[in-house]
This record gives sequence, structure tokens and C-alpha cells, in this order.
Amino acid sequence: MNALRRWAELPVGDRMRLLLMMAALPLVSFWLQRSGYQCTRRMVDRFSLHPRPRSATGEDLAHARHLAWLANVAGRRGPFEATCLRQSLLVYGLLRRRGLSPELKLGVHVGRTGVDAHAWVELDGHPLEALAQHFQPLGRC
Repeated sequence: MNALRRWAELPVGDRMRLLLMMAALPLVSFWLQRSGYQCTRRMVDRFSLHPRPRSATGEDLAHARHLAWLANVAGRRGPFEATCLRQSLLVYGLLRRRGLSPELKLGVHVGRTGVDAHAWVELDGHPLEALAQHFQPLGRC
């Protein structure tokens, strides 16, 4: 019942974005499984290219963080559980379609339990989620 109440409390625009993400995440996953990371990344780059890229504003950064949060909700609570890489590829593409220049980051963290990997999106050098601070970015993705 809590999930239904939280859904009803979301603004209509967020509900639509969440549904879009829940539909898109399985497609991203399919392409990753079928073609691998490099091919999927090229496809996202090709289909999300904006004719007039622009610099991000403070409002854009706030919107991007909210979009990353929605992608996380869609990936954890939707009918299809999606990893951080799938969520990040989706957010990266959506931000590019808005004319922004996000960066897709892959990183690792070595801890007591072993090595963990994570994917996230940055906009103008700002990670869109707090978890990214615990990971050491790998080379250019």
C-alpha cells in the first residue's frame, strides 16, 4: 500500500517519466546483452545527439539529479530490475536529448568484501548521485 500511496503523491510528469523509464530499461538491457557495452553506447550516442548542445544551468543540474533518482526508482521498483549501468545509459541519453553534455562514468571500489563496480552520470563535473563519491573512476568510457 505504501508504494501505491507514493505513486499517487508523485506529480503527473514524474509518473509519466517513470513509466517511460520502466519501458526503456528493458530495451537498454536487451541491447547490452545483444551487442555489448561499446555498441550500445554508440547507439545511445547516435540516437540522443542534440543539434544544438548547450551548457547546463543550475536548474538543469537539479532536473538531472531528479531524473537519475527516477531512473533508480524505475530500476529498483519497476517490473524489470535494472543495474546502475542500464539506468546510467538511459539518463545519459535523456540528458543528451535535452542538449546537455553529460558524462557516463564507470568506477570501482575496493573494500573488505572485494571489488565493487558502479556506473553513474556526471553533468559539468557533478555526479548526479551521492554513491558515486565512493568509487574511483576508470579511464574514459
